[in-house]
Amino acid sequence: MPSTLTIIGLGPARREHVTLEAMEHLEAALERGARVYGLAHAREAAERLVPGLPIRSLDYLYGMPGVDRPKAYEDLAKMLVRRAFEDGLDVVYLVAGSPLYVNDAVLLIRRLCATRGHPLRLVHGVSFVDLVLDRVYWTGHRGLQLYSAWNVARDGVALDAETPALLFQLGEFTAGGDALDDRHSTEMLVELRDVLLRRYPPEHPVIILYSSGRPDYRSLGRRLPLAELALGTVPVYSNLWVPAVGGPAVEAEPRAAKRRPGGPPMSLVLRPVGPFLTGAAEAPGELNLSARLRERLFTAAAMSGEHRAPWGDQLRAAFAEGDGEAAASLLVAWVQTWALASMVDEARQRWTQRPDGAALAVLIAAAEIVAQAKGWPMGADGRWPEPDLHWVMSALDGARPDAVAQHHPEDGAEALAALLNLPVIQGAPLPLPPVVSIPGEALAPRRAELCGAVARGAWPPCASPPRRLRTCPPASPGVSFT
Repeated sequence: MPSTLTIIGLGPARREHVTLEAMEHLEAALERGARVYGLAHAREAAERLVPGLPIRSLDYLYGMPGVDRPKAYEDLAKMLVRRAFEDGLDVVYLVAGSPLYVNDAVLLIRRLCATRGHPLRLVHGVSFVDLVLDRVYWTGHRGLQLYSAWNVARDGVALDAETPALLFQLGEFTAGGDALDDRHSTEMLVELRDVLLRRYPPEHPVIILYSSGRPDYRSLGRRLPLAELALGTVPVYSNLWVPAVGGPAVEAEPRAAKRRPGGPPMSLVLRPVGPFLTGAAEAPGELNLSARLRERLFTAAAMSGEHRAPWGDQLRAAFAEGDGEAAASLLVAWVQTWALASMVDEARQRWTQRPDGAALAVLIAAAEIVAQAKGWPMGADGRWPEPDLHWVMSALDGARPDAVAQHHPEDGAEALAALLNLPVIQGAPLPLPPVVSIPGEALAPRRAELCGAVARGAWPPCASPPRRLRTCPPASPGVSFT
């Protein structure tokens, strides 16, 4: 078979976004035994589309020490061209989205093939731009500016305020294109906001556009004033819609979420994560994030897997850097995952059926591990984690709530509503245990009293709900217990 090089665009993520031509080429590649290459996202998509298709990973090119992204793109392009036209192989390169949008490696491959006279087949795919613009009303009459957030924030690209703009990769953190995680996104957002405020008024509406992630990868939009752009994190591969100043009012509105076909809109209320409510069942018309958080993350399997892995990686890094203090702290957390893995399933089940203080203590300890492993902040009352947007959208399983119900001032409803751009409604008041205030110097004797009760087998008292203790200023420093 003659040397060939084919680049296949797989679309944004969903199976229905893959073209018939792309599917035919994937199936043909499997039949003829082509040498198929792809990065992580493309491999994952192709493996779902054509099970059994062998795909060679190229991820190692992006993790080599001392090699930045531009050099990695160049190495990738040269390697694929060499394998096809010097080694005489049938090479297929898989890319997410469209091969023609924001893909430096594909551009280098095209130029190499053009200058050397090599044949190259491009199989086009749906681009991320199509999916993103699904969430806004773009008329097209004023054109469109398409740049990366980095171009505007750090490369000095000046936007024309009279033309709408789409800025992609808000979470891109380095000049080389490394997309780390959403915790770093505020650094880019601050710089981007400050640059845009030179040309747009603070109240100018902008829309953050992003994907819901697995399993359905729906396009979502969140509208806010430009001045508030950097008040929270955004998913790594988010985009920003900046409507024209003085342009059509419709371009500044996020497109409404689709409702159930036929009949009135759904009425679905979201219950926030905090606090740890007893009971596991969701009421009709309610999505209970507290219950879903426990069932998905407060498990032995999660403690032994996704929560333990980050501690091990950080621990090895701390040892490698000779940071003994950090290593000691990480070691404690890492070891704690073993103890919690042996207790958390029973504690979770007991808390939903026969809640007691012992079960709550295990869940609180697990909450701290979950928050630290995920990089999430703790909630308003400090005893449950506040998940990020990616996890919340995953937990919704494609559901589209209409509002967030607030049952207590400290239940996290306002933060969740801001994250999802939803209104807050008043839910049934939630009676929490009374707060008992004690001076800091009383903590030691109180702890001794509790330890004595435990030793005598008199704790936890079956009839007494757990109490929340708060130290009273200006007493000596103390801590807050739930």
